[in-house]
Amino acid sequence: MHRAYRFGGIGGFVVSLVLAAFNSATAQQPTDTLCFSPQPFPKCHRFVFFDAQLMAGLYRAPHTLVSRGTTPGNGQVKREVEDLGHYGAGIIGFMSNREDAHAVGASLEFGYANAEHPRISAKVHRRTWLANASSIDVSVGALAAEIPVLDEGPPTYCLGCLARGWSYGLTGDVAVAERHGVGLVAGADIIAGNDRTSVGLHAGARTESWTAVAATALAGLLGLAAYALVAHSLD
Repeated sequence: MHRAYRFGGIGGFVVSLVLAAFNSATAQQPTDTLCFSPQPFPKCHRFVFFDAQLMAGLYRAPHTLVSRGTTPGNGQVKREVEDLGHYGAGIIGFMSNREDAHAVGASLEFGYANAEHPRISAKVHRRTWLANASSIDVSVGALAAEIPVLDEGPPTYCLGCLARGWSYGLTGDVAVAERHGVGLVAGADIIAGNDRTSVGLHAGARTESWTAVAATALAGLLGLAAYALVAHSLD
C-alpha cells in the first residue's frame, strides 16, 4: 500500500510538470487573430486597415495643351492643366504580421484629384512596427489616373474644350504613424498616356481607424456625386 502511494505521488508530480510545461508553451503561442484595429505581433497575426488621407500636390505635373486645329483669327488654342493635383483618398488593405516586427500586405486606394478626376491604385505594403505600436509603412504599386485632355474630335467636337482621359503608371508612399494610426505621408507618382508623361510629388496627413471608414465612405459618395454632375454637364 505504501509503495503504491509513492508511485501515485510520483506519477501525479510528473503529470503536473507536463501540464505546467504545456500551459506555459501554449500561453506563449498567440491565437491566429484577425484584427480590425492594426496592432503588431503577437496581438494580431493579420489585420484589415482602413485609411483616409488628404494630400497636397507639391509638384502637380503642369502641362500646356495646344490644340491641333485653329479657331478663326485666333490660331491654336492653349490650355494650362495639372495632371497630378491635390487629392483625397480612401484606402482598404490587408496585412499579415511577422515575428520580426514587420508586416506585409496589399491595399486598394480610390480618390479624387482636384475634386473631379478619379485616381485608383493597387499597392503592396511593408510595415515596420516601432516602439509603442507606432509604425513606418512603405508602399508601391500601379496607378490609374484620369487627367484633362483637349476635346478635338467626335462625338463632342469642341475646339479648346477640356475632356477626360486616362493615364497609367506607378505610385509610391512612405507613411509614419503614431499608435492611434494618425500620421504623415509623402510620395510620388509617374503616369503616361494621351501623348504625355507626368511626374508628381505629394505630401499630407493620414488617419487609420474606424473614423477613416466613415470618412472614406463619405468621400466616395461625394466624389461619385460630383463626377456624375460634371459628366452630366458635359453631355
